[in-house]
Amino acid sequence: MVDTVQISISRQKAALSFQSSSQTEVPGSFVAIYSTETAGRVRKLSVSLVALQERHEFCEDLAQALVDSSRDRLFDLKVTQEDVLAKVLQGLTASEEVLSRDEARWVVRRLAELLNWEPLLTD
Repeated sequence: MVDTVQISISRQKAALSFQSSSQTEVPGSFVAIYSTETAGRVRKLSVSLVALQERHEFCEDLAQALVDSSRDRLFDLKVTQEDVLAKVLQGLTASEEVLSRDEARWVVRRLAELLNWEPLLTD
C-alpha cells in the first residue's frame, strides 16, 4: 500500500496527515524540525516520512510519559512550573544520543501544553 501525504497550512501552522493502515497527524511544529521552506513555501523534509512519523511518535510518547512526574515535582519540590520545565529540558539535552536539541524543545513545549502550563520562554 502506498502512503499518501497531505500538507495543509492554516494560520501559519502546518500538519502532515499520513494515510496508511493507521492515521497519524504530525503537527507543523514538529514537521518544522525536519523541514526547510523553499520558494513558494514548499517544505522539503530532511528525513523520510516514516522516520518523521516515528520520531514524532517517540517524542509525543515521551511528553506524555513526563506529565505525572513533572506535576509531582511541582508540588513535591515546591518550585515553579518554569523551574520544572527548565529541569526537564536540561535533562533531555544532556546528550544528543536520544533526542536532538530541537526535539527536546518540542517535547518540553508539548509537555507544557499537556499540563496546561505556560511554555518556557527561553528554551
